[in-house]
Amino acid sequence: MHTTGRALAALVLVVGAAACTDDGEEPPADAQTDHVALELSVGPGAGDLSTQARDELQNDVGAVLTTYVVDAFLGDYPRDDFVEGLDTFTSGVADQAAADLNLVTGAGFGKDVQGVTATRLSATIASFVPTGEVVGVTASVDLAFDVEAADGTTSELTRRGRLMLMPDDGEWKIFGYDLTTEPGGDS
Repeated sequence: MHTTGRALAALVLVVGAAACTDDGEEPPADAQTDHVALELSVGPGAGDLSTQARDELQNDVGAVLTTYVVDAFLGDYPRDDFVEGLDTFTSGVADQAAADLNLVTGAGFGKDVQGVTATRLSATIASFVPTGEVVGVTASVDLAFDVEAADGTTSELTRRGRLMLMPDDGEWKIFGYDLTTEPGGDS
């Protein structure tokens, strides 16, 4: 497995940016620690890539996964709009993902949610490199969130499985998914 500090630093910045306020002011010092950073490692398939190509792959795919998690699961609660979480999907699978909104976003956490905090975000990407160029990856993900209900109780809800990504018009996008949730994870 290969993990670079540069990729993790970029991901921390993306997750930290989600905690920023809309008025341009810096959030309180403790707001930056409300969420964990995505731990991303490169698994099988990337062995023949140069270090630079592996780093670029990790940075590019990591940025998409982080954006997905931030848009689909984190943010201000209570909320009813989770559609922005589908922006990281290809147009070909976005309609299917919209039908599975309770699974692929925080919409399935319940109607009385007051806050969501990421407690574990990890992914290992396996690359498909048939001719020396990465044409697709499968990210095995393990995402855990503390979900605070209106009555003050907190429960851990997870999404585990696979997200399949491919380059789409110069950007990495999710073109398939196979996710599960712990029992009781959807309301």
